[in-house]
Amino acid sequence: MLNFSQLFPSPKERRRRSKIYMQHERQFTNLPIEVLLLILDFLPITDLLTISAASQRCYQLINEHHILANKLKTSTLRLYFDQESRWRCSLDMKLVRHDGHRFTFKPVDLDTGFRMFSSKVLRDPSLYKVTLDGQNMMMDKKPTSLKIKAPIAYWKPLDAKAVYVYSVHNTPTHWVKARPGERWMLPLLFQCSPRWFMHDHHGYTKQHHRVMEVFS
Repeated sequence: MLNFSQLFPSPKERRRRSKIYMQHERQFTNLPIEVLLLILDFLPITDLLTISAASQRCYQLINEHHILANKLKTSTLRLYFDQESRWRCSLDMKLVRHDGHRFTFKPVDLDTGFRMFSSKVLRDPSLYKVTLDGQNMMMDKKPTSLKIKAPIAYWKPLDAKAVYVYSVHNTPTHWVKARPGERWMLPLLFQCSPRWFMHDHHGYTKQHHRVMEVFS
């Protein structure tokens, strides 16, 4: 467990740690590319994302050689939805396409739809959490409100690096409406840049210490 001085170091201590960190990073990234690729390919996704956020050189190698994309093929991206803290549901997605700038995920079950409600007295549903193999990718992001009033397709940005695409439909004919204003949301895809998975490093947090361990 980190103590107070580790979480909030003095300016002098911050400069000292920064210098050590830069030395470790320089030593690591100066290794031959073949060795770097072997090391990066061996890392689990959590460490891969951490080191990508900390080193531009590693980020470039990871994308150019599709290291992150290859690991994401066997990972589960799960989206969590909520309306009024009463109606909650989740959906698993898999990676279907990637290039150096964008990942595209689609539902594992393409026919999965969720019952939501459009009403003046109810808040719109929201996408409040996205996890990658159980790790929350939206810890520092606000829930994204989702419009469901009109039965059309929606393109909803979470921020500048990610977008959620879904369509809204009236209640299927073989279902009985639960209440007025019922809509069915059908998730279509989730797209994001590699940077979306990488949290910024502010100060000397637990994640910063993790980076130091990887570089050491």
